[in-house]
Amino acid sequence: MGNLDPMTLFLNIIAPIITLLCGYIFSGIPYALIIGKIFYKQDIRELGSKNPGGTNAIRVWGWKTGVCVIALDMIKAIAPFWITFAIINFTPVKEILIDDVRFLSIWITALGCVLGHCYSVFLKFKGGKGVATYMATLGPSCWLQFVINFVVFVSTISIKKIVSIGSILVCICATVIAWILFGCYEGYPPSREIIDIFFLGNSDLLQMTWAYPIIVTIMSGIVIFRHKQNIINLKNKTEKATY
Repeated sequence: MGNLDPMTLFLNIIAPIITLLCGYIFSGIPYALIIGKIFYKQDIRELGSKNPGGTNAIRVWGWKTGVCVIALDMIKAIAPFWITFAIINFTPVKEILIDDVRFLSIWITALGCVLGHCYSVFLKFKGGKGVATYMATLGPSCWLQFVINFVVFVSTISIKKIVSIGSILVCICATVIAWILFGCYEGYPPSREIIDIFFLGNSDLLQMTWAYPIIVTIMSGIVIFRHKQNIINLKNKTEKATY
């Protein structure tokens, strides 16, 4: 960035901050709370596990409402990611940002989404555990991640009947995959064409960089941290089946 003029340098510094905040605000919308207030006249924060997320919505109001909450929690992550992606790649912004900052600005939107759901400004910096939002960020950024981790998640909860186990395993799996992809991309150049396919197949629009595994690791850490009580329950064998 040393050769950039002051204004361009400023824009390259502030772009990731803006996209992080956009993801945070957009994903901070507490759909479980809104649906509960509108359709059931109840506050989900006072029911079940008191967690304003899809899993608790399933326990409290049933599968139909729970799935609706999960879908909305995923959409609120997918939408800002693609909006950011489009603005950065298909407007004059692309000519202003250097490539590393451009890709960082896209991926950091996903981190903002997870933070927004888990620590919503609309809920006094409290929120859900971020699983649906986390899964939703994996899809647009790297479709291979979503496919593998969807299978891991569904298989785990089908066998164990406990969502928290599937959620934690997905976080671990996604982090390992992210670092493997990055290691292959940097350490074995012939692999780059194949890996680019997992990132929309167009390295000019979204390319593997150091930012990807770091952001996935941070998001995974947040989601696992939000499951700290579940981990304690699992250790003590007191974690209840989700269904």
